[in-house]
Amino acid sequence: MLPKSVMATPSAQSLVLHVGAKFTTATRSGADPRKDVAMRIIRHGPVMLAASQARAAKAGGIAAARVVRAAARQVVERAQLDPLLGSPCAVLGRSHIARAAITLGSSGRSRATVEEIHGATDALAEMWVKATAGGHPDPWAEPMMVGAAVLGAILEWVGATDVAAAPETAREQTSIVD
Repeated sequence: MLPKSVMATPSAQSLVLHVGAKFTTATRSGADPRKDVAMRIIRHGPVMLAASQARAAKAGGIAAARVVRAAARQVVERAQLDPLLGSPCAVLGRSHIARAAITLGSSGRSRATVEEIHGATDALAEMWVKATAGGHPDPWAEPMMVGAAVLGAILEWVGATDVAAAPETAREQTSIVD
């Protein structure tokens, strides 16, 4: 991992995670991003299934978070992410979901540790369980919780200690859908 003072530039190596509602795209660029690129897509389906099973079992927030994180770890382990490994590099979260998990976990900062991302997953699970139990589920609560769990699982798998929120792109500024 690069020191926190070093930001990823187009010429630096970086791992960019675009966490969407149904899948995450992980892209690693090398010293020359036009040549050195590896990309993988991690589908959230099994993690969403684990969340629905936790909901059906009426699990509490922390229990639901544990189930969802375990499913996220399994999905990431099976995603064949080996091409994304290499020398330590900056890890950037790009998307509304990634930035929200980073901001929530780090109490408003633009960089979060793996533990803070897990804390965000716990907090989102608590909100999700309360909203669901109250009969007023937020349509974004589950994708946010699942996305945070997948983000944390990827960080663990690649051995990253933290993730920085990447600036919004013009497309993201005009779209609320990841």
